[in-house]
Amino acid sequence: MMDIKTPGDFFIMMFFVAVPAIVFLFMLWAPTCFVVFKQTSAKYPRKHIFAYALPLELVIAAVLAFLVHWAGLLNPAAYAFVITLTTGILGAVAVHYWSKVDRQPHQQDG
Repeated sequence: MMDIKTPGDFFIMMFFVAVPAIVFLFMLWAPTCFVVFKQTSAKYPRKHIFAYALPLELVIAAVLAFLVHWAGLLNPAAYAFVITLTTGILGAVAVHYWSKVDRQPHQQDG
């Protein structure tokens, strides 16, 4: 454990915590954000998908990472990397198909 003796030590420690967290979130959410922004137009705004898709991806990735740790598999960092990337890509695919279904015009009875 590193002793924090100066404010510079604190900022260095926060840097080594913040950079991997930002990379993790970028790998997880960038594919979904790309799909949503690519499919969004003035006629079909799809920003509400973020409220469901991004937190769900984060929960799924966290649960799978904890399951890998609980199972005692070797090299958990590699599994976390693969889980993050796969969850992000599968989330983007799900959002792509979800937005296509959501764009279908609703038929009125009558």
